[in-house]
Amino acid sequence: MNILLIEDNPVDAQAIMLALERAQLLNAKVTHVESLTEAADVKPSTFDVILLDLSLGDSHGLTSVRGARSCLPMVPIVVLTADRSEELAFAALREGAQDYLFKGAYSVDTLTRSIRYAIERHTLKTRLMRADRLAAVGQLAAGVAHEVSNPASFVLGNTLELEKRFAELSTLIRQLPASFDATTRAMVAEVLAQITDAGRLVSENLSGMDRIATVTRELQNYARIGDGHIGLLSMNDIVKEACRLVHSSLRHRAQLVLELEPLPPLPGDRGRLEQLLTNLLVNATQSIAPGQAAANRVSIVSRSFREAGGDVIELVVEDTGCGIEPDRVERIFEPFYTTKPKGQGTGLGLSLAAEIARAHGGRLDCESTVGEGTRFVVQLPCSNGLIVSASAPTPPPVTGTAARSRILLVDDEPLILEVFRAYLGEQHDVVASGDGAEALKLLVEGGDFDIVVCDFTMPGMDGADLQAAVARRMPHLANRFLFCTGGAITSSARQALERLGNRVLFKPIRPAVLLEVINTRLVELNAGSGEPRPVPANDTHSSGREMF
Repeated sequence: MNILLIEDNPVDAQAIMLALERAQLLNAKVTHVESLTEAADVKPSTFDVILLDLSLGDSHGLTSVRGARSCLPMVPIVVLTADRSEELAFAALREGAQDYLFKGAYSVDTLTRSIRYAIERHTLKTRLMRADRLAAVGQLAAGVAHEVSNPASFVLGNTLELEKRFAELSTLIRQLPASFDATTRAMVAEVLAQITDAGRLVSENLSGMDRIATVTRELQNYARIGDGHIGLLSMNDIVKEACRLVHSSLRHRAQLVLELEPLPPLPGDRGRLEQLLTNLLVNATQSIAPGQAAANRVSIVSRSFREAGGDVIELVVEDTGCGIEPDRVERIFEPFYTTKPKGQGTGLGLSLAAEIARAHGGRLDCESTVGEGTRFVVQLPCSNGLIVSASAPTPPPVTGTAARSRILLVDDEPLILEVFRAYLGEQHDVVASGDGAEALKLLVEGGDFDIVVCDFTMPGMDGADLQAAVARRMPHLANRFLFCTGGAITSSARQALERLGNRVLFKPIRPAVLLEVINTRLVELNAGSGEPRPVPANDTHSSGREMF
């Protein structure tokens, strides 16, 4: 335990350090300074607790508490003072001190207990504040994601259609006969050049839409932390899957080295833990400039150790990249804070990774040296309190081709309806509706629809209400919904919807992806398989060293 003692009286300082020395259970390492000015020069992350005298050479009373909090805002404070004013004691606690002891009136045991309780209270307070911030950010993220993803969906769809039409037009022009005169040929060449230029602009727009989709997904993920299937997982398998996902971008920058020891199984959300590792690997990848892969490396080491509460899995992700400045390391887990250049990061990746670790009862720490690289350490306790979800039986694989079917599109955004109706209409008969009540009327009066593609969040009757009404009146259609949402839905709502085989997709959605999901669902329904095929958790263990 590292303790910062701020005391200008050498006799009192010696007495306090002697008391700490007697408190062997603390195993304390004490740094002594005599003023707040000296305290301002120490590194905040170095200390677990501050022991603070109120009467210092450069401050007095509550000013000392405020000054200590200003210098080291994340370190708990225990006041040690000769002033026995109860009013001052309560005022110090209101200013942020965790405890208040009178000099000469405490024992070694009292001091030990006070320090431990101060650290514990501060830790709990920090967790509550973080949980409040996370809830606020989650609500903001869900709202922003919904508002952004709706226009992003139809812009994406229209841009893809433009790309397709430019390609078709370019092909037609190239097929024109070569018998034109020189002037006409020059005009044709100019038109073709203009179309090629426009096609390039469309491609750039699609790249921008991909960035918008990435930010939206990050926001949706922030709003859905802890909302997933809990399985008994092999973290080594999750490490390998994350490595596979980033391999194509990493191989031009560094060698990827794995040192994986056999690990005990961990209860957890597979998708979230894959995201945690993927975010760390993407961060490592982006810290290394391309072109010198042989000279750089990204390594992942896995091991387990035992603590009083049981087994703990530790994963270390280390790179030889550019490193992070010391003053920035303190903030890298804050939402929307990024060390990357403008336009190259959302500021959510590492924050989300840290929250995923905490949601699994663990922690994520970082050490970094500029010019040498960065080291992230993930610790996940196997006894994390997460309850493994009951495993549904895996249906046999379904194969086949979807026949032309009747599809009902329900969305309160007219432009989304227009884009999806045009694209899906090439293979299916599509009817569009702008609200849930109108859609229910269409289903009741002519309910021969094979699939209902429905926005989840709509004014009036939303997607869940529509599905519930259909389940009561036309139960044969209850499992034929495909929900699209730009925001977040609760865990219970999502599980209730998916229990019947209904899918939930998150906007913005490429029309081709939506068509593929619809066709797959139609094949499943026609084959009599009402349940979606879950991805089974792989519990195999692996060990050894691998290089990609």
